[in-house]
Amino acid sequence: MDRRSSRHRTFTTANNFTISVLRSDHQAVSARLAAPGEHKIDDLPLRSTENGPPGLADALAILECAREQVHDGGDHSIIIGRVLNFSWRKSGAPLVFFRGRYGSLSEPG
Repeated sequence: MDRRSSRHRTFTTANNFTISVLRSDHQAVSARLAAPGEHKIDDLPLRSTENGPPGLADALAILECAREQVHDGGDHSIIIGRVLNFSWRKSGAPLVFFRGRYGSLSEPG
């Protein structure tokens, strides 16, 4: 979590958080949420979780986590969580971002 973010304190002190694994067709959502500035998710379809923070309703997978540790990462904080619940869709490909580009995973050969 970028220390300059206005939400840094919220994220680093939250007891619980979710991680939504985006699908390969979520490039626009990824680009929007990765851009600098404030991020509103009010217009995205959300799904309730057992531990509080919502996940993206159409995500490939959702990990519900409890905050375990926060470490200094220079200009970022590294948030370590313990997975409490995990849900996933049985089909679909994950969105992959590597070396500044979107890509895909290849099937084992």
